[in-house]
Amino acid sequence: MLAAEGLGRSHVLEQLLRFLLARARSGRAPKEIEIAEAVFARSGGESDADSSVRVYVHRLRRKLDEFYAGPGKDQPSRLILPKGGYLLALEPLAMPEAAPPAPETAIAPNTEPSGPPAAPRRRRLWLAAALLAPLVTLAAGWQIGRWQDDPGHLRDIQNSALWQPLFAHSRRAAIVVGDYYIFGESKPEGDVSRLIREFDVNSPRDLDTFKAMDEPNRRNYTDLGLSYLPLGVGAAIRSVTPMLRFGRNGMGMVTVVPTSRLDVGVLKSNGLVYLGYLSGLGSLRDAVFDHSRFAVGASYDEIIDQRSGRHYMASSHLDNSDAEGEDYALISSFAGVGGNRIIIIAGTRDAALMQAADYVTRPETLAILESRIGKAKAFEALLGIHAMQNVGLEARLIEVSPRADPTWQKNTSEHFPDQLGDNAASGL
Repeated sequence: MLAAEGLGRSHVLEQLLRFLLARARSGRAPKEIEIAEAVFARSGGESDADSSVRVYVHRLRRKLDEFYAGPGKDQPSRLILPKGGYLLALEPLAMPEAAPPAPETAIAPNTEPSGPPAAPRRRRLWLAAALLAPLVTLAAGWQIGRWQDDPGHLRDIQNSALWQPLFAHSRRAAIVVGDYYIFGESKPEGDVSRLIREFDVNSPRDLDTFKAMDEPNRRNYTDLGLSYLPLGVGAAIRSVTPMLRFGRNGMGMVTVVPTSRLDVGVLKSNGLVYLGYLSGLGSLRDAVFDHSRFAVGASYDEIIDQRSGRHYMASSHLDNSDAEGEDYALISSFAGVGGNRIIIIAGTRDAALMQAADYVTRPETLAILESRIGKAKAFEALLGIHAMQNVGLEARLIEVSPRADPTWQKNTSEHFPDQLGDNAASGL
């Protein structure tokens, strides 16, 4: 499995698999605390130790399923990791008499975040892309009537420490949404057979690099000009757009731009509000984490507070999500390259994104945030989202700190999980 790169380029998953294999050979199932200490170098007293283990065990189970559904389908037996425990096992793999053909609707195995099901024909792919814009527009207008009926409520939000600098600088606003690049895999006759979402391929340029790294299959990969949005983006737009458009300070029409198409002109001249996952920041990512007290961990489900050393691992999206869990969101405000204001509302997953957008559009929660901002013009805040089944229940403010404006002339020294090349593996 490792020789076939069944775990991708994740050193953590490989280390976890080797540790579980060693324990399985000894016949003793490890405890979560033992995995946390051996694989993540964390003690059992750390609040995030158990969630880190569960997140990566979940990812390992999925990688095993993907491997034996693909490259390992002809193996006589397979590794399994039954739910409810951590004892790795080996079971015979029944060989079918004739492998059924792959359906045209299949999507290639991918890493977080997962995408929508693929359409069976190319013409449906273009139809899906054409429907994206009106769906975003519908989501944006969902609550307009309620906001118009309460203009005083709206003005309180617009005049808050978070939002007022955005209105003070510009009469134009752009919502930047975190989208995810999708490319196609073609059959020998040229028809696109499936859509692929690769964690570290986020643009046509990345696809060229990916093709160079996968020489045997490079001719099969095709740029389709497609991307998708997480479901939580629509709800976040619904919360934020009326506040930008209406009221005494409203900016009128608001442009919606995906990160994959964010150009320098928009970045420099507009007030920007980012809505999306942490993993979807695209070209805004370096600015967000330049001079930040926070960093991305081994995956975009993990946020590290570099000042306190605490790790915050999102967990509500896991398969056994009937239990309540924690997600996290980052709120950040800083000056753009043209002196314009940029506001970041980024969640680990849908629950965090939706709850954070709701948090920053309510006077009572904005007042809590404002009381801790002080006079800082640029600041950042970490929200903890109490969630269940990927639905946010409530948000609490964990940390608020002033921050310096980003240095736009240089890239941050941070490494991110989805970077291609040698630096990509350093954070995994």
